[in-house]
Amino acid sequence: MGHVPSRGERRFSVNFQRGHHDREIAFHFNPRFEEGGYVVCNTRQLGNWGPEERKMQMPFQKGSPFEICFKVDRSAFKVTVNGSMFLVYVHRVPFDQVNAISIKGGVNVFYIRFQI
Repeated sequence: MGHVPSRGERRFSVNFQRGHHDREIAFHFNPRFEEGGYVVCNTRQLGNWGPEERKMQMPFQKGSPFEICFKVDRSAFKVTVNGSMFLVYVHRVPFDQVNAISIKGGVNVFYIRFQI
């Protein structure tokens, strides 16, 4: 669970990555509030970004709390926001390489839960 501040940064990101650096990111989930709002998804390998996928929809509202769920299966990340399916991002690298999660930018995180 989290909250998007009503003022300040216009983006935040959640990265499922290998290690504590940002050279190897299996899934980059990046809501951006500019240009009417959209979400960028991508993968970064050896420091290089792959082709960007954009969803031209913004499920978050500045000043409002939210609940986001990342479900991972063999083929993809499945993202729900506030109980509604938002997007599916097909794996570009094996998920078993992921050993860290990074959250950056204009978001306040209140609660994180892991379930296997």
